[in-house]
Amino acid sequence: MRVETMVATVATLGMLYLGAAASAQAQHMEHGAEHMQQGAMQQHMQHMQQMQDMMGQLDQMQERMQQLSQEMMRRMQGMQGPMMEEHQMVQGMQQALGVMAEQMRTMIGGVREMMGNETMMQRRDMQQDIERMRERMGQVSDRMKDMAQIVERMHKRLQQGAPPPDE
Repeated sequence: MRVETMVATVATLGMLYLGAAASAQAQHMEHGAEHMQQGAMQQHMQHMQQMQDMMGQLDQMQERMQQLSQEMMRRMQGMQGPMMEEHQMVQGMQQALGVMAEQMRTMIGGVREMMGNETMMQRRDMQQDIERMRERMGQVSDRMKDMAQIVERMHKRLQQGAPPPDE
């Protein structure tokens, strides 16, 4: 009878141990899932902030290109010939960059809406494509900043009346 009691006790302790281990593992998995969910939420918030920052930069670019274009218009009054043509070409580039910045803002707004749509974000394939769009828009925004700097340098050269290169 003692052996039977000992076997029953060991069996009971074993079952309690396995139950406690399973419970601990389940709690660990829940905690891990919560941690992953918090990490995903934090990353989502970072991406939303990056998109907001991009929109701000595009706003600044658009305003700057508009300022330069207006300045160029004032300078062109009374100009003629090749100098007028040069100013018109650079002004056209300034205006085009301003339009591009506005269009990018619209696209960023659309992607931000998609990122906020739970139904879309639940689909892994849509989530991946939205992420790709966000990354590409960041790249395009960086290239647009580069182009704006180039156009601004051209504007300054024309403003300074830089002589043409030696032939």
